[in-house]
Amino acid sequence: MAKIINRFTGQIIAEDDSLTIKEIIIKNKANLRGTNLCGTNLCDADLRGADLYGANLCDADLRGTNLCDADLRGANLRDANLRGANLCDANLRGADLRGANLRGTNLCDADLRGANLRGTNLRDVNLRDVNLCDADLRGANLYGADLRGANLEQLKIWLNPCKRDILFILAYFPIEEVEGLRQKIIAGKIDGTQYTGDCCCLIGSLGNDKAANCIPYYDKGTHNFGEQLFLQIKEGDTPETNQFSKIALELCDEFLNGNGSGN
Repeated sequence: MAKIINRFTGQIIAEDDSLTIKEIIIKNKANLRGTNLCGTNLCDADLRGADLYGANLCDADLRGTNLCDADLRGANLRDANLRGANLCDANLRGADLRGANLRGTNLCDADLRGANLRGTNLRDVNLRDVNLCDADLRGANLYGADLRGANLEQLKIWLNPCKRDILFILAYFPIEEVEGLRQKIIAGKIDGTQYTGDCCCLIGSLGNDKAANCIPYYDKGTHNFGEQLFLQIKEGDTPETNQFSKIALELCDEFLNGNGSGN
C-alpha cells in the first residue's frame, strides 16, 4: 500500500492502495508538513501552494514541478533535481538546497533568506526580486541567472572573497601573463568550467598551470573562491555581456595599475 509518513514522528499522513505515491502526494498537498519524500519522483506534478514545511525532499525528482506559492521553509532539498520547476513566490527560507539542480528554475519573488545554496546549479535561473539575505552562495553556478531586482547583499558578500583570492593569485604571476589573461577576458576566450585539456579556468587562463603549486594555500577547483567567479564565465562571454567577466577585467586592471602597468 502506498503511503506518506512524517519524517519526525513516523505517523502515517496518508495512504491509499489504489493510488501511486505521486498521486497521493498531489491529492494531499495541503498536508505534507515534515513528510519523508526522499528520492520521490514528482516530475511535472502540480504542487501549487503545497505545505512542505520541513519536508525531506533530498534526491527527489522535481523537474518541471509546479511549486508556486509552496511553503518549503526548512525543507531538505539537498541534491534534488528542480530543473525547470516553478518556485515563483515559494517560501524557501532556511531550506537546504546544497547540490540541487535549479537550472532554468523560476524563483521570481521567492524568499531564500538563510537558504543553503552552496554548490547549487542556478544556471539560467529567474531570480528576479528574490530575497537572498543570509543565503550561502559559495560554489553556486549563477551563469545566466536573471538577478534584476534581487536582494544582492549576500551576492556582494560572496564576491568579496572571490575578488580577494583573484588578486592574491595574480600576485604570483608575471605581469605579462596577467596582461594575457586580460586580453582573453576581453576576447571572450574564458571558459571557467574547463579543467581538463585546454584548461580555461583562472589558473589555466593565466597560461602557467604549474605555478598553482607555488601559491600558498591554493588548491585548484570550484571550491576556491577565485575559481568560483570564473565558473560564471563561459566561452564567448565578454565584459559587455557578462557581469562576472566585467568584474574579472576590473580585477586585472586593478592589479596591473597597482603594479605600474596600464591598459
